[in-house]
Amino acid sequence: MRTKEGIKAASATYKKTTNELSKCLQINVKRTKYPSDDFQEMLELIPEHLEKQFIKWYEIGIKRGFKKATDLMLDDFFYLDKKTLFCKKDSIVVRVKTKFKGKKWVKRKFEIKAKDIGFE
Repeated sequence: MRTKEGIKAASATYKKTTNELSKCLQINVKRTKYPSDDFQEMLELIPEHLEKQFIKWYEIGIKRGFKKATDLMLDDFFYLDKKTLFCKKDSIVVRVKTKFKGKKWVKRKFEIKAKDIGFE
C-alpha cells in the first residue's frame, strides 16, 4: 500500500538523483510535475552524453598518436625504404600520465607491437 509519506520520499529521491545526474552530465534539468519522469529523461540522455565524450577522447587520442608518431620519425625510430615504413624495434613504448575526475595523476606505460600497427 502506498502512503503519502512513501510517495513524498520516492519523489524526493528521484529529485535528488536527477540533480546529481544533472551535475555529472552538466545538463540542465527540465522539470515536470512528475519527478520520476524527470529522472527517466536524464537516464535517456546518458548514452548521448557519453557518446559525445567518447568522440572527444578519441580525437584527443588521434592527436596524441600523430604527435608521438612524428616525434618517433624525427628520432629515426621509424624509417622509410621504397615506400615501406619500417620500425627499428619490435615494439613501441608509449608513456602517458592520466587523471580521472576526483583522482590523482597516474603514470601509465603501453607497449605496442610494431606489427600490430602495420610496420615491417
